[in-house]
Amino acid sequence: MNKEETQFMNGDDVPNLESKPDVTHVEKQDGVPRDGGWGWVVVFGTFFNYVLLSGYIKSSGLFFVELLQKFHAPATQTTLLFAVRAATYSIAGFYVMNVCLDRFGARKLILIGGSLMSLSAILSSLANELASLICLQSILLAMGHAMLISPGQVLVGQYFDKRRSLALSISELGVSIGNFVIPPLISFLLQQYALSGTLLLYGGICLNSLPAAILHRPTSYFAKRHLRQLRHRREDEERDVEGSRCENGHRAERFSDVRKGSASADDDLESLSDVVIRVHPSRSDHDASKHEENGINLTKTTKSGHNASERNPKAACESNGVKGHYEVKYSQADSNDESLTPTPSTDLIQKDRNPSVEETAAGTDDKKRGGKSKQRCSSGRSLVKRVIDCPKAFILLIDLSLFRSPVFCLFMLYVTVSNIVSVPVDYLPALVGQNDVTESQAAQLLSIIGGLDLLCRVACCGVTYSGMLSASTLTLVSYVILAIVMQFVGFMTSFEHFVALAVVQGLMGSVGQCLFPVLVIEFVGVERMAKCIGFSQLVAGASMAGIYPLLGYIRDITGSYTAVYHVIGAGMLLSAIFLAFERPIRRLETKQQQRYNQSVTVEDQDTYHIQQ
Repeated sequence: MNKEETQFMNGDDVPNLESKPDVTHVEKQDGVPRDGGWGWVVVFGTFFNYVLLSGYIKSSGLFFVELLQKFHAPATQTTLLFAVRAATYSIAGFYVMNVCLDRFGARKLILIGGSLMSLSAILSSLANELASLICLQSILLAMGHAMLISPGQVLVGQYFDKRRSLALSISELGVSIGNFVIPPLISFLLQQYALSGTLLLYGGICLNSLPAAILHRPTSYFAKRHLRQLRHRREDEERDVEGSRCENGHRAERFSDVRKGSASADDDLESLSDVVIRVHPSRSDHDASKHEENGINLTKTTKSGHNASERNPKAACESNGVKGHYEVKYSQADSNDESLTPTPSTDLIQKDRNPSVEETAAGTDDKKRGGKSKQRCSSGRSLVKRVIDCPKAFILLIDLSLFRSPVFCLFMLYVTVSNIVSVPVDYLPALVGQNDVTESQAAQLLSIIGGLDLLCRVACCGVTYSGMLSASTLTLVSYVILAIVMQFVGFMTSFEHFVALAVVQGLMGSVGQCLFPVLVIEFVGVERMAKCIGFSQLVAGASMAGIYPLLGYIRDITGSYTAVYHVIGAGMLLSAIFLAFERPIRRLETKQQQRYNQSVTVEDQDTYHIQQ
């Protein structure tokens, strides 16, 4: 007899199972496959959604030209489509990342976002007025954009630790593929089916985002499965301990009395009114028999190959010397921790002796059905309540403590002007159109940008993963180069000149967008990634909502897009300046934090001396 069994026989406490080294080691893991496994499936789903959405948005320049020809509206009114889209995206993105993501999860939001993106294209094919088209192409598409991409980025960041930068960069490669493949497809569809037919067909293509959204399995799935496995493991260990205790003769006298009194159990049924006897229905491979005495009910079921200790270790212990499987239920007088639940199956034994058993069984079934219906109703009400409570949670869940950090405030200034880097692609078809470049050549320029964009993002993956340059340094260099090139747009008059512009835009224009999730982690950390992205979307959308009308106004006054590109270059240079101040501001914040920690330490020491 070992030490543990001796303690049990003497009535001492048995050591806690949770203190075992193997169990403790398992509890330190959350069960989520980090840096691999299902995380790469999530990366693929995010990549595919990027392809569909980025190609749709990058083709806005082609749609912009068609809108000018169809509605004969000035550029100021037509650019409202981009302005309203940016404003809606900022508000929706802020709400989604700060409230909806925590309450509904990433996968549900991505499903809704894909549906909205498809609806925006399908319903836009039926629009006959510029106002309705702006609502559909701006509001619905922006809401779909906010729900489709950012939750996927956060989920990828949760699945990866050491390879987080690589995984985020690979998912961003979908933007390059979309920019390379979708614009030629849109150009071909416009030539064959005009604007309405193109929007209808692409809306059907966007429905493929729904299967990709299903792949975004949350990390909580693996955490819950890990907890279930841990619980089952503990239960198995507890069964082993119970079995070892019973083998050493625990309760042997009581079990022998049960075996001796099993022959007269039927005569004592009437005196045991507080006991519930459950008899399983007879089957071809089951033989049921019952044993009972002193408030203990045993239901014996013989089944070939069935181990009694697998489901009820106490029954296995108390059936020592008796063949078969026993389910043990103690009476209220003998047990304090075993609960007795009346069931309809008791009528198989007590039907002849108690006429009300049948009615009780029927009433129990009705209660079960009523409980299920109430549970369904309550679940429906809980879902509606969660949706209604979202505006309340919007106010409560806003983490304004981020603005206490000078580095975060600097990042918000960077976000205010950095998104202007995507504007040159939107205005490129209109820019080349005023220089006698055909529509097919404009589509070729967009394809060049998309192809080089893929090369740019692959290079960013390698550079950031190797640690040669930080994300902020690489983004700063790209913005400086683009700002210089934009000042020479006025000298470009031929298709070859615009090819050079497309090459520079393709190689440098996506660095900031590709490394944006990495920049967020560098500035605020992965813990506050979702909150920071939400604020970034709000600030960026608000700024772009003002920038697009401003650029349209400049174009109407000057009659050319050259001045528009000069303003865009100035915005890129300002973004680079903000990034250049990141290290000095971070050093200043570190010094402030150190001084604060020292002051807190001194106060704690003074308090300790006073108490002494």
